[in-house]
Amino acid sequence: MSGEKPATGIRTGSELSGIRRRRVPRRTFLARVGLLIGGEYQLGRCFEIGEGGMLLACVGSLEVGRRVVVTFRIPGSGHTVVRGEVRYIQPGTGRIGIEFLNLDFNMKRAIRTFVASKTDADGAESAA
Repeated sequence: MSGEKPATGIRTGSELSGIRRRRVPRRTFLARVGLLIGGEYQLGRCFEIGEGGMLLACVGSLEVGRRVVVTFRIPGSGHTVVRGEVRYIQPGTGRIGIEFLNLDFNMKRAIRTFVASKTDADGAESAA
């Protein structure tokens, strides 16, 4: 027993290496988004957004590492076009995590403001 570590319930850095932690907060964002995937345009549905990326669903088949172009509009801001990369796919849901690759400073600030203005009614938002 002298060689065993006591159980603390705290994971060490080596134990966390397989767990990806989100770097920035996200907010519910129920909206349609445009996706350009391999030269084909389609509509998708966004569920969450943060300045680092978004969670969405689309009809097309995507794989991790695939580059896409996403178009969307944040309430109170302009329309934006950003390159992204598929970072993960949620099994069973078809939801896809997209990391933004070239989000400009003004849009990053607009998303940050949108996320910071989170309200209790966020869960009741609906896409128009």
